[in-house]
Order: sequence, then C-alpha cells, then structure tokens
Amino acid sequence: MMTRTLADLVAIATYGGGFQVSANDYSLDELVKAADALCNGAWMRVLHTDALTAKDLALIAQHGGPGGVEFVFTA
Repeated sequence: MMTRTLADLVAIATYGGGFQVSANDYSLDELVKAADALCNGAWMRVLHTDALTAKDLALIAQHGGPGGVEFVFTA
C-alpha cells in the first residue's frame, strides 16, 4: 500500500476530498498541516492514534475545523 505525501494530502483536502490516514505514517506536524488544508466539506479520519496524546489530538482537531477530523480509537 502506498503512503501519500503531505503535498498529496494537502491537495486533496484543498479540493474538498476526504481521506483516511494512519498516525503511524505521519508526524504530528504533518497531520496538523493536512488538517489545516481541509475545506469545502473535506474530512480526515486518523487511525492508529494510540501514540498521540489528548493534547496532540485536540491540536489536530482544532486545525481541521468543526467536524473535519475524526479519530479512530481501538479497544
């Protein structure tokens, strides 16, 4: 499976596309930048969030805007 570049994610988000990513494949800074690019109904779902703190998750969510970012937690 191919991991998209940050530039790919930003381009997709800028045009309103949604995508699912693994937090294992991107740094916190990259996830924030991708979330920051969300517009026109774009969304980002983040998997494998166990290594991120609540503060990290809040920062990503804040940059994604209301409803833009979704986190998947495993049991």
